[in-house]
Amino acid sequence: MAGKSIKSDNRGSSLFGFNVSGKTREYHTYESAKTALPPGIEATGGLTTSITDGSKNYKVHTFLATGVFEVTSTGPLSSEIEYLVVAGGGSGGQNLSGGGGAGGLRTNLSGHPLAADPYTVGIGTYQVTVGAGGASVTAHNNKGNPGNDSEFYPPAASYPNAAFIRAVKGGGGSGGPGGATHVSNAAGGSGGGAPGYGYPPGVGGAGNTTDPNHPKIQGYPGGNNVGNPTSAGYGNNYIGGGGGGAAGAGLRGDAGNEGGDGSTTGNGGAGVQVNIDGNNYYYAGGGGAGAYTSTDSGRHAGDGGIGGGGGGASNDTNTKGIGGGSARNSGGDGTPSPTSGNGQGGTGGENTGGGGGGCGHDANPDSGAGGKGIVIIRYQVP
Repeated sequence: MAGKSIKSDNRGSSLFGFNVSGKTREYHTYESAKTALPPGIEATGGLTTSITDGSKNYKVHTFLATGVFEVTSTGPLSSEIEYLVVAGGGSGGQNLSGGGGAGGLRTNLSGHPLAADPYTVGIGTYQVTVGAGGASVTAHNNKGNPGNDSEFYPPAASYPNAAFIRAVKGGGGSGGPGGATHVSNAAGGSGGGAPGYGYPPGVGGAGNTTDPNHPKIQGYPGGNNVGNPTSAGYGNNYIGGGGGGAAGAGLRGDAGNEGGDGSTTGNGGAGVQVNIDGNNYYYAGGGGAGAYTSTDSGRHAGDGGIGGGGGGASNDTNTKGIGGGSARNSGGDGTPSPTSGNGQGGTGGENTGGGGGGCGHDANPDSGAGGKGIVIIRYQVP
């Protein structure tokens, strides 16, 4: 029953004391017997919020820019944190170009398919680096710029190390006609897409840069546009390959020997949903590829991947690529040339790590810049 559970005639104070007939009798009720949870981590840094996830309470630190996570005390409740670290996305390429690759994504959120090992913190300062997105490009046919790494680590750790969490920058999208130097094949967290008017081998950049201490996949390759292996490859609409995302590769371009164009050709790869802060956001969607106006009924630019990928630009008002949504900030739509005069690719969503969109076929359009990354840390509190 929920009443008296222990009775004694011992003198002195304890949990509850009541004077009865000159003696101290101790009573423990059900409510008083509930033991408060012991203290856990106390820390500062970033923007802080409190959430409840299931039966547990958490304090959340969100870093939208570089800073420090200062642990001032730990306790018996738990000294483990859960994290999300997303790098900056790459920008799209210029002129019939590939979409930018999303920034790499690392998490150890319990139960998540990409969860890494538990991470224990001690009293001290931890560095938090939020990677910027790759800057847009305007020079004719140039490949996009890579993003920048995002990191979380104690000052004494150096990379690679199990305590050093690094999400690798997204790769820039390939540029258009202009030779192999404009093709972006550099590895990244996710790779940039191949150009719409390709040069051999017409392959998108590799994703998932390896890390011996964190073997989970952090991103996927950009889409291909192989065409003829010994000459320039392209299809009727000159759509490039989409940038890779954290959940899948960018979609291929419309080279003729790969089956031509389709409704999803040139789309950016999908991002990953990580509900670490009470929001069901997706992160790290790839950028959509740029395209050219033609008389083909299937013409379109690539859409950005869910999770903040920027949409590609085209030369037709009705065929712009749409930015990827369901993110902290959605990716921007591509801007068609007849409206703007320079067919700009859509930017990756801010603090999503989304890749930027590629350009249409214009003299001096801006490609879409990559989205800035983010770091989120949470831990259990009483």
